[in-house]
Amino acid sequence: MRTGAGGAQQGAEDGPVPARARREGTTMADPDTDEVLRLREGAVTWREVDGEVIVLDLRTSEYLGINEAGNLLWRALADGATTAGLAGALVERFGIDPARAEADVGAFLTEARARQLLER
Repeated sequence: MRTGAGGAQQGAEDGPVPARARREGTTMADPDTDEVLRLREGAVTWREVDGEVIVLDLRTSEYLGINEAGNLLWRALADGATTAGLAGALVERFGIDPARAEADVGAFLTEARARQLLER
């Protein structure tokens, strides 16, 4: 996710969210869990523009730009999805290694949680 305050877009992202090493004590969901994750109702307003999701965080008034891979995850979270389901969608759509997909989903969810965009 890239951010810009007051409507200014910053930097472009190419491809899926960078994989990050797992660390003990993070809030990343276990990829094998059946917990259904959803976007927090009333937290954002969003639109798709040319394959990219543009989000306005209503709490901070920041714009977020989400790339094509993030678009897939975002739309799934809007409907409710498990971590394993999100990773599987990345593997199916982009043909990436399952471990890479799991790491990318973990990084995306960690960022979404940090921004308080997911239901608890």
